[in-house]
Amino acid sequence: MPTNFARCLLAAAAASLLPAQVAVFEVREDYGMRRFGYPARASFAFDGDPATLRLLEGAKPVPAQFTRAAPGRVDADFSLSLGPGETRRFTVERGEPAPAGHGIRVEETADTFLVRYPQGLEFEIRKDLRGLLHAARQRDLVYLKPGSRGLLADGSPPAAFKGRVTKRGPLVAAMVFDSGQARDGAVEIEFPRSKSWAEVRWRGVAGARELAAELNLELEGEPTLVHFGAGTMVYAALRQGQAAALHATVAAPGRPEWTIEAAGQPYASGLGFPLDGWAHVRDARRATALAVDGFARGPAGTRETIEARPGGLLRVARAAAPGARESSLRFWVHFVVMPVEVGAATSPQSMQNPLRIEWR
Repeated sequence: MPTNFARCLLAAAAASLLPAQVAVFEVREDYGMRRFGYPARASFAFDGDPATLRLLEGAKPVPAQFTRAAPGRVDADFSLSLGPGETRRFTVERGEPAPAGHGIRVEETADTFLVRYPQGLEFEIRKDLRGLLHAARQRDLVYLKPGSRGLLADGSPPAAFKGRVTKRGPLVAAMVFDSGQARDGAVEIEFPRSKSWAEVRWRGVAGARELAAELNLELEGEPTLVHFGAGTMVYAALRQGQAAALHATVAAPGRPEWTIEAAGQPYASGLGFPLDGWAHVRDARRATALAVDGFARGPAGTRETIEARPGGLLRVARAAAPGARESSLRFWVHFVVMPVEVGAATSPQSMQNPLRIEWR
């Protein structure tokens, strides 16, 4: 019969064979919307090799991508489907990860990053970030025309950025861009495998009164349909040479004044919320959704604009409140096939209201 000391050694050996728990968290849907294959991220402290980790829901392994985000910290990227108000619990352990299957990959040339999805979607981004998104295409369906101005600070492009890949897939691809000049801030762009959008985060821009981004959309035929997330959601049909715009000014915190113009005429106006701050621009084959984070929710004096201009130019701009020392702009550009209700499998509001991570 084993002695007490031997029993302790056996128990210790058995315990060492069990996966070591690293983190426990819950994912909560708190906006009241069903999510399908929605990307989620948990960032936690861990000094070891991210490749030794796996994600579990109960006892079931969940495909996840673990990436060293900073010294001593790791990002766990994954996707899940949730009902309105639903909460699910997950555990990060040391152990054999679940296979992620075919995923996103990033290829590089001397001048560009190419993000390839398994379903044929491709994004091309210049390493100097000129034009922001140089190309977006789904096999033979092209979403962008050449020559976009991309990011603009007070109407001019920042100094040439230098980009590097921070996540190479299979579930998320990401790059960070820095010009080496503090006044230009830094830009992060992310591409989740489960959605056909690019999330752009431009932060820490010093001294700029207005931050903007412009993309030239490929559109065919007439009319171009524009759909704004304001009030009861406003639709406009634009003919050649016509434009539409959503303008909002924060009169006081939580009290925006907004107007919509279409074809040079007042179209709609309102005071306060609901005002989501997004737009769909579509033709018969493709749709592009643009959604802005924190639209009209800044300090008094902040001004926001989303415009669809002639020739397919899509523009988003934020003018900072007087006295602001730094500016930032975060938005999503989502490219889908028509009909948008089927091709998107999500909504602009879901982009603006990510799933919440709560630690246990």
